Amino acid sequence: FPRIRQFVAVDDTVRDRMVGEWGVPAARVQVLLNFVDLTRFRPRDALPATPARALVFSNAAARHFDVVSEGCANRGVVVDAAGASVGAVATAPEHLLGRYDLVFAKARCALEAMACGTAVILCDEAGLGPLVTAANVDGLRRLNFGIRTLRRPLTTAAVSQELAKYDSFDAAELSRKVRSTAGLDAAVDGLIGIYEDAIEEH
Repeated sequence: FPRIRQFVAVDDTVRDRMVGEWGVPAARVQVLLNFVDLTRFRPRDALPATPARALVFSNAAARHFDVVSEGCANRGVVVDAAGASVGAVATAPEHLLGRYDLVFAKARCALEAMACGTAVILCDEAGLGPLVTAANVDGLRRLNFGIRTLRRPLTTAAVSQELAKYDSFDAAELSRKVRSTAGLDAAVDGLIGIYEDAIEEH
């Protein structure tokens, strides 16, 4: 397709697939990381010192809810689920996420929860990732908090281990960091730059 001037990947995983599997020249691929509309996903109040309520936020929630719920029950955390598979599609997640102290999610769902100020453990039916922190968020975001981050088998014990790392102060710092680096405005600037490059080349 010679008229395609630029290829844009949402993370390094997609970039590698474009180059390695699809044969797109590496010089034609740019990575524009996922982003959040910060006017829509507003910060919640300060988190409690220990979490009380958690949410499994995934369209596949029904497939891993029981494991997450059991892992959380060991530490006294009540778990809800939202997503198509449990008949509870979140049509306005910006009003839902802030009601919880901890969210189990991946990809954009995870990023939106961080922007709202909840603690986040990366999780989906494919496996379990780490609790996202201010220290590890940059590397995890390069992978869009996706499949390459879900490296551990999803077990009750593993969920309980990640939950033990919950830190309300770090979660607040994480949210500030996400809100300063992953906003919609910066992403739009990046898209405009890509369009300008394509126009200039044409």
